[in-house]
Amino acid sequence: MISCAQQERPRVTSKNELYLFLDTLEKRYETACTNFQIARWEMLMGRESYNLDSAQSELATIFLDTATQHIIEEWRARSNSLADKLLARRLELWHRAFIGGSINFDPEIVSLQNSIQQRFERYKFTLGGNKFYGSELINKLQREKKQNKRQVLWSTHSQIPDDIKRDFIRLIKLRNERAHLFGFPNYYSLILNIQSIDEGGLFKTLNSLEELTRNDFDKLVLTIKKKLRIKDFGPWDIEFVQKEVKVLPDKYFPADSIFHILHRFENRIGFHTDSLPINEAVINNTHSDNCICITIPNDIRILLSPQKGIYFYSIAFYQYGRALHAAHTTVDYPILKGYDRVAGTFNPSFEEGVALMHSEFVNDSLWLGAFTKAKEKEIHNYLSRRGSPALLRLRRTLKDFAVEYEIYKNPNENLDSLDYAMFTKYLSGTIKENGDYFFSFSSSYITSPCSFYKSILREMIAAQLNEALTSKFGYEKISNPKIAAWMIEYLYTPGETIEWWERLRNATGKLLEPGAYLRKLGIEQTTIITTN
Repeated sequence: MISCAQQERPRVTSKNELYLFLDTLEKRYETACTNFQIARWEMLMGRESYNLDSAQSELATIFLDTATQHIIEEWRARSNSLADKLLARRLELWHRAFIGGSINFDPEIVSLQNSIQQRFERYKFTLGGNKFYGSELINKLQREKKQNKRQVLWSTHSQIPDDIKRDFIRLIKLRNERAHLFGFPNYYSLILNIQSIDEGGLFKTLNSLEELTRNDFDKLVLTIKKKLRIKDFGPWDIEFVQKEVKVLPDKYFPADSIFHILHRFENRIGFHTDSLPINEAVINNTHSDNCICITIPNDIRILLSPQKGIYFYSIAFYQYGRALHAAHTTVDYPILKGYDRVAGTFNPSFEEGVALMHSEFVNDSLWLGAFTKAKEKEIHNYLSRRGSPALLRLRRTLKDFAVEYEIYKNPNENLDSLDYAMFTKYLSGTIKENGDYFFSFSSSYITSPCSFYKSILREMIAAQLNEALTSKFGYEKISNPKIAAWMIEYLYTPGETIEWWERLRNATGKLLEPGAYLRKLGIEQTTIITTN
């Protein structure tokens, strides 16, 4: 019997053989993605038949195959001589996917990540002799009106066991070690690279946002302190301030009307919802707000948890925006369809920004006037108040990004001091570092590593697309049936055949820049930073 080590590596010696090799590989890839998405759907629907582990192992088998990766790298190096742009693009996406997949499916990393996540989710904090999950403490923090009690609630999170903290740092070092094998200084740099994001350009943009919003944010903090009658603005105040935001009354957004209103609007701007392969379901499940792309573009499913209010409508429109994108992707090759299971096969900032454009319709004065019974004064008051919470959310995300980025640069840094320094810089904190301040550990660092910047870029992308939409269609931005054709042509149809920034430029006439986002926040900018 011939051992695996003795087996001859598969060979691809011609362009025709390469086509056959990639077609076969991508058929396996799409099948694995479909099986994983079906398992997710079954899980969210509460059925016991799902098997995520089995579906995950199908993908892992592909991306841990070094022989296949060797063939991809060999032919990618020769792609310029192939005289076939689409073939070269497939090779490039496979190159990125093998980098991202080999780390994301690394058995040691997966095992440690799952262990940390499970221990963190199951851990109960002690407060006043009672036990609480982390999510329960956050809910209490959002409702507590007294600052001294908010500080106690926030400080309770410092009880995170040392073994979880140590394993978190070990996980980061493991990811960095794997990144070094591909020639990157750390895992964060690797993620940005395989998502086609220039690291220097990203920093230039984020620094610009920080500088251009600093004065307005300092004024906002003074207003918050005056309103809440507090001397210092601390990390324990953020959740409460954000939760306190006033919105339009829930009566204008009934849960049982969501799909009727959504379809009526999307049909109005040119999408033929009755003929689309989008299936919708509503189920009482707190984790059910999802768009599951079973097979792109033929089987797309939306699952929502029934609620009421403008926030629920925003979520529903966002998920439907994702579904429209997948349903109108006309690409033959699975690696270029934008399946979101493997890092490197798509750019999440762009995908979410395009979906967020639909969500923003719900917060547009024209849409609110046409599709709800809200009075004009109510709409005006609501929209005039949106800038402050959005500005606070931006500064908080800038702080979280800076903390995580620095941790990956230097995992041995004192996390408490790092978090304090970034809180002071980005959130105008005036509290003293007296030993009570600590690193705000959250599940995002485990389940969604290196993604805080994504929340900012997607807002920028959505704002830029909405400005382009308004410029092109004006007051008809909620009624012109040509809008769908514009979205389909520039944003949906190409899939991953071209880079995300090219699609944005084709749709808006320019590369990503912060101007539209700053204007949405109500801040006049004096400098425009263009990034690629």
